[in-house]
Amino acid sequence: MAKAFPNGTTDTDQSEKNLAHTLMGLLTDFARQGDPNNAVQYGLHQTWPQFSEPGEHYLLLNTTMSVGSKPYKDRVTLWTQTLPRLLQAAQNQHHTTKNPHPNIVG
Repeated sequence: MAKAFPNGTTDTDQSEKNLAHTLMGLLTDFARQGDPNNAVQYGLHQTWPQFSEPGEHYLLLNTTMSVGSKPYKDRVTLWTQTLPRLLQAAQNQHHTTKNPHPNIVG
């Protein structure tokens, strides 16, 4: 890291300056109006869709800003589908093996 940034600073190129300008506008518009889309349109030339569960749109903030959908889809599937199925199977197994011989008195 020190080799990449020997003086602690780097020269910014025009794309980074544009990103900084867009981010400042995004934060300002959001604070002022509750809607960051004016700045997003400036930097991205499209709107950032409002978040909704079916689309799960997000804004990737880098020098080539873009709108994406369903971040970490595979990771989320673990929590929303796989884990509940495993827990249900474990509960079913627990209930069926809790007392395997209920009529035997010993």
